[in-house]
Amino acid sequence: MQAISSALNRLLEDGSWFVRAKEVNLFVVKASADLRKPALKILGGLEFHHDNRSAWVLFEEAYTRADSGWQVRAHRLLAHWEDRRAAFLKNEGIEMPSAPASALAGQAGLLAHLEAGARTARVAPFRGAAGAVATALRPPLEGLVLVLAPTIVEEVDALGNEIELLIKDPAMKACRWVLLVDAAEPRPALLDRLDAKHWLQCDCVPDPKQHDKDLRALVYAPNPSFAGAAPRGVNPPRRVDDPPPVDPAVVERTLKEAGLSSEYLAKAPDLQRLVLGAALAMKEGKGVDAIRMQRDARDLAASLGLAEVTVICQVSLASYLSGLNQRDLALTELRSAIELATRHDLGLQEAQARLALALLLSLQQRLPEAAREYAACATRAEKANVPLIAIEAWRLAAQLALQVKAEPQAISCFSEAIRVAVGSEKEMVKVSSAPEAARRLAALCRERGLNAQAESLYTQADAMERAEVGVDTAAQAEE
Repeated sequence: MQAISSALNRLLEDGSWFVRAKEVNLFVVKASADLRKPALKILGGLEFHHDNRSAWVLFEEAYTRADSGWQVRAHRLLAHWEDRRAAFLKNEGIEMPSAPASALAGQAGLLAHLEAGARTARVAPFRGAAGAVATALRPPLEGLVLVLAPTIVEEVDALGNEIELLIKDPAMKACRWVLLVDAAEPRPALLDRLDAKHWLQCDCVPDPKQHDKDLRALVYAPNPSFAGAAPRGVNPPRRVDDPPPVDPAVVERTLKEAGLSSEYLAKAPDLQRLVLGAALAMKEGKGVDAIRMQRDARDLAASLGLAEVTVICQVSLASYLSGLNQRDLALTELRSAIELATRHDLGLQEAQARLALALLLSLQQRLPEAAREYAACATRAEKANVPLIAIEAWRLAAQLALQVKAEPQAISCFSEAIRVAVGSEKEMVKVSSAPEAARRLAALCRERGLNAQAESLYTQADAMERAEVGVDTAAQAEE
């Protein structure tokens, strides 16, 4: 889609300028959530730009009030340098000095010329590690580019203040910085304090108007004559570069083996247009048209035997109906979607439909029913190996239980959320609602005088946000 490609092209162009413009110390990228991953790929690829001579290192550690993450980044930077040294020696025959781990110790004293305080102490380990690596650099490498892309940023200006300390430190003159934050974050205040010629900002965000235009182009196909296609009813001669024709019997057999209807290839474009058309109509405030097209999409998916797509269409239809205050019809659609997903053993889709049903029930103040549905969603999500949904559903079930004064059930559900988190991947736990569940349970313990349990839970919540709770996927892979 043009809106997405334009946003990414803009990032590539600005990133290329950052590579060349050595006077630019800070490159701030504000990316929409859906473009974070491709934005990171582009930023990583800039290390291989033909004008680049610097080593690029990416850091995704969260920046929170409890833990700024500089210590972890420092250790990772030193480990990265050792790997890079080994690669240079093996592939290029170039030997570069080691950056000693002792660089992490005693750095606060080296920052005495900077403003004193806790912030200086926090950045000291990273300053020491980066300085040691920068000193160890040898040709063809010239300088470091440190890409900070925290998965969580609780205070963007606090992070900016600490980056400013490092940028202005003379010992860090070999380092340049990239800061990737969510587009929803405010503009970092440090940009107002830096000389304009030393920073660059890129908004890697799809243009809403172009996005709508792209959707319309997909929904409403252009006149074939404008696209160079033959008019309807005319069978043009084969082009010399056309692929060889495929035997219809082979196509039929392949579709059958894949469990698809023989009409799938002919009807799939219509299904896509209906789904996108419904979304576009809803966005434009044409609710009646949106519901009509989404119902047609649901029925077409069902006729093609696409159970998974049918469930997804039903959940979308329910959201449109709910948005137009037709909640009883929405409930009917969601229950039908759950029944279909259960029949076809579609665990993820069943969990998603139950999550939507529970939300709708809670909006209607049917709280006990909603709590039961959240619990059912959590159970199904865990069975389908979707722990992120399971944790959130258990947490929501607990909060509803609290609203109806069912504290034993709330405690049980919060505990279930924590249990699922402990057995899940650490990085997933970090971005889940498990820390919130642990803190809510801790608050309940404290209200009852169970201070030791409360403190333990608060500590566990902090550890979750540092990705210290859960299963180490790398260790699992080695086993």
